[in-house]
Amino acid sequence: DEANWDEWTLTITNASTTIYTVNGVGVGALSNVWNGTNQTGDGTYTITVTSYDLAGNSATDSTTVEIDSTAPVLTNILPVNGTSSTKADWTLSVNVSENVSCRYSAVNTTYATMENNFSNSSTDFFHTEDITVAIGTYTYTYACVDTAGNEGKENTTFTRAVPAPIG
Repeated sequence: DEANWDEWTLTITNASTTIYTVNGVGVGALSNVWNGTNQTGDGTYTITVTSYDLAGNSATDSTTVEIDSTAPVLTNILPVNGTSSTKADWTLSVNVSENVSCRYSAVNTTYATMENNFSNSSTDFFHTEDITVAIGTYTYTYACVDTAGNEGKENTTFTRAVPAPIG
């Protein structure tokens, strides 16, 4: 699974020597406890650890992790910021740079506290929602979260204007 791993700990017991590799490249020997903080950038990594006891016996284990600390990028936001129209029906829309879950709110808040999920998603990269508003100015916040928990947010403000008098 994808993760935002800022810190991790490796603990080895009953070993005299332990070596580890990242993506097949030898990184070095370890003591029995090793803390890794921000060791690598975003990407997929296979970490392999081999431990040796005093008799020369060895045991090897490996795991693959994906590090993702990059927030999703939100683009093509509709309504375009600053739009004004007399129409009551509007489409909220956003394109996103990666497969994410998106929500929207008339209050500038975080994804976790937003109650409105986009209901019309042709893919997980494109999200829309049709709404109806009264006359007034509205600011909506769109927030999208990837599987690692990184949040991207954007705001848009639009106005439903008073129609011009006829005649």
